[in-house]
Amino acid sequence: MKFFNVVLLSFICTGTLHLLFVLVDYSPGRRITKVLLMPFLMLWVYSVFPDYLLLSALFWGWLGDCLLIKKENGTFLRLGILAFLAGHLTYVLLFVIHIPAFPGTAAFCGIFFPYLLFGAGMFRLLRPGLGRMVFPVGVYIFVISSMSMSALLFALSVGGTAWLAFAGSLLFVFSDSVLSFQLFMKPFKYGRFVVMASYIPAQFLLVRGFLFR
Repeated sequence: MKFFNVVLLSFICTGTLHLLFVLVDYSPGRRITKVLLMPFLMLWVYSVFPDYLLLSALFWGWLGDCLLIKKENGTFLRLGILAFLAGHLTYVLLFVIHIPAFPGTAAFCGIFFPYLLFGAGMFRLLRPGLGRMVFPVGVYIFVISSMSMSALLFALSVGGTAWLAFAGSLLFVFSDSVLSFQLFMKPFKYGRFVVMASYIPAQFLLVRGFLFR
């Protein structure tokens, strides 16, 4: 078996184990596997095609994963949000510089408007429970929406497997939306599982859609 396939299998197995540990609420296993997820994905990227901007986006995701292990602490929560913010901005840059042709003004507005509605609606929904986190969460909603929109523009212009990157961006938005409900509204049973069950494939699809475009 080739090295990059071994690494990919390691990522899949680690992700599966992580979800199992989340379901049974085994904290030590959950924390260890969470810390290992992005390094395996980064190693896979490096073995397939070492795009350093993509690796940078995954590094910020890994740092966010580590920091949010202690998200009950306000400082770690803010730093975790900042790390993921940097990761999303890196994805925006990655997609934008690889878009061969941008749509016209009318088409761009048609793409932008649904994201504007989503962002405004999400912020309004979360606003009562944000407290001092109003500004960072508001910025985060704007940036992750921009990341997904840039992935859509990338998919529209490149086509093919680039649509996997857009699918990954939607999963990322969904995952972070659920996490926001968990943190700032009322947590629900299996919420942590839903967050990670969407986050893990989100990162993989973003990577897969970009690398094999």
